[in-house]
Amino acid sequence: MNRLSEEKINNFKKELSNAEDFYDFSSIAEEILEAGDRDWAIEIHTLAAKHAKSWSDLKKSYTAVNVISDLKGISEEQYLNALDHLSKVYCLGSLAEDIQETINDKELIEKVFHKYLDQVFLKMKNEKKLHGYTWCSGNYLDALKDMSEKLEDKDWSKDIINRILSHNENKEPRFGYDDIAEYVSSVFNDKNWAKELYDKALADDINVYTVESIIENLGDKVWAKKLYEKIESDKHTSSSFLVTHSLADSIINNLNDKSWAKKLYQKAEEVAETPEDYRRLANSLTTNLEEHKKAAELNKKGTFVLNNLDGTWGFRREGFGRVVYVSVGEVDTHAMQLVVDHIYTDTTENEDGEEIQDWAEYDPSQIDTNIAGELIDGYSFDELMQDTKLKEIEGSAFEKFENLLRELDESGCDLVLINPMDLNGPAVSKLNKKSIKKVIDKYKNSLQIYIREYDHVGDY
Repeated sequence: MNRLSEEKINNFKKELSNAEDFYDFSSIAEEILEAGDRDWAIEIHTLAAKHAKSWSDLKKSYTAVNVISDLKGISEEQYLNALDHLSKVYCLGSLAEDIQETINDKELIEKVFHKYLDQVFLKMKNEKKLHGYTWCSGNYLDALKDMSEKLEDKDWSKDIINRILSHNENKEPRFGYDDIAEYVSSVFNDKNWAKELYDKALADDINVYTVESIIENLGDKVWAKKLYEKIESDKHTSSSFLVTHSLADSIINNLNDKSWAKKLYQKAEEVAETPEDYRRLANSLTTNLEEHKKAAELNKKGTFVLNNLDGTWGFRREGFGRVVYVSVGEVDTHAMQLVVDHIYTDTTENEDGEEIQDWAEYDPSQIDTNIAGELIDGYSFDELMQDTKLKEIEGSAFEKFENLLRELDESGCDLVLINPMDLNGPAVSKLNKKSIKKVIDKYKNSLQIYIREYDHVGDY
């Protein structure tokens, strides 16, 4: 190992103090190696691994450490330890696929999937709730299915499925039985086992998703019709637009029963509340029943009126183009699109020579604030209070929210109010300093924010 000069050591330490992500640490590690300090380079590559967000990045760190250490390939220990750094299920799929393509070690792949289950079960136990894990279980099983197909071994994953079922019998929260039933039917082609699992899913909840899964995987439309009837008769269905509307869509798509669907669409209209509800219903009537006149009436109810939005808001290239949408209830993307179409009217040509609007949005979009720290994309009122620096500040939640909006306004952001509850009909308008407190007092914690950064097409 070459001894680095004091000056180089101090320069590297300064760079490390400013490093923030995987790429920063990885680049510095390469510079240190080039300067001749192998041990320090290994240390920093190991530190970079802790900042990796994907298997491809983590693999780069492992490979760099192994090359410096004169080791060949990724070790089994490194493959298994990878999941200590990567918690997202898509990373599990990438990791397993890499093992399969590189060394094709079926036993190691199974260990990787079991270790991920260990982590999921531990999180379930600690959090004592299902939030996030219904989604996770479906994606976990998708990754497992993909790997079974790559290995061309339909029985390879049975031990894993049985372990999940064993967990479901004894503990809450559980993996979705309908997701497991779909897996058993499509991968093992075991329809009887799948039906048993669907029965367990239906014992918990009879819903449109499960019925559609039964049709897709078992082809049993007689059973499905009986389940549709049970959903329709449930008192919750008659009061919920989403349930009634999705039920109607499902019935017409799977049973082609237009009269039944039409009756349900009429019930859905009676309980529709938001502009998005009316637009969804209009789309269904157009697509499924070809009732264009009625759809036009509903689309009118689903349209926002734009008030006092004139002016050019600029682009990030020039230091402008930061918009914070303040929404009453869920943010309506249709309303945001109306704003963009109204403001960014200039056009340019794309790579194919076609004329398009000259705007693009950064995804994710983010804004740094003094009061709440870095804000990325969207937050409900409660998320702002619980997941940002606002939780560290004294004062009422409404005062903190007001101060945040005032800071955003003073920093040059355009505040836009999306209000589907306006007395004169759904409306979008600029939110100015004078109206901030009035809006908060009226709508309180139903408010949400969504951040967008707009730029020229070629600058994104």
